[in-house]
Amino acid sequence: MLDKILCIYPIDPTTDFLISIPYQLQIVYKNQFELLRIDSSEESYLKAIYRMETCSNNTLILFIGHGSTAGFHCYTEMENDSVIFLNAHNIKRITKKNIYAFSCNSSIFLRKFSCNTNSWLGFDDLPTEIETFPIAFLQDEDKMKFLDFYKKVLTEAILFSIIQLVDFGSFSKSSSSLKLFLNKEMINLASSNSTEKNRELAELIFKTKKGIDYFESIR
Repeated sequence: MLDKILCIYPIDPTTDFLISIPYQLQIVYKNQFELLRIDSSEESYLKAIYRMETCSNNTLILFIGHGSTAGFHCYTEMENDSVIFLNAHNIKRITKKNIYAFSCNSSIFLRKFSCNTNSWLGFDDLPTEIETFPIAFLQDEDKMKFLDFYKKVLTEAILFSIIQLVDFGSFSKSSSSLKLFLNKEMINLASSNSTEKNRELAELIFKTKKGIDYFESIR
């Protein structure tokens, strides 16, 4: 069992739908949960790096936000863009830690630095914005409805798997729980109403599941 969660959650309007994750974790774990909202200022993300560096090795570092193969991002409101605050250079300071990164391409980034981390779980592409949502034939109203459903599934699945991870201390079990949750949603979509829209959404959830990866050190 992990003894604490340190949640790094950049302030970004495009990830506001994830707020229920830290909210629910705070209710479940109370004083074992620490939430750090950060912006793109150097002072803010240096504080995040320092907290990740100095937390105990039995802490789960939970990052929820945007990411890429180059690292974890912070939103820049003025430029409507982002800066990479955790990258190939400073992740070397985050040694022997446990990281769960709910962000795009976090599995690719973290896989490069498995020698630095203790254990990690990450994802491939996560199309959670209307511009990147892949079901192209949908009308705007339907696309928003299906996007909201996809985000709801992701949020519930992530919360469930984090609780599994903290309670059992196993990244393998957390990954399996996450994939099982997504499988159930795929089956529900296929069985409830097998339309082309539902099949496309089930295929998207399947791709999300296939993009989950983890590394777990032997303790």
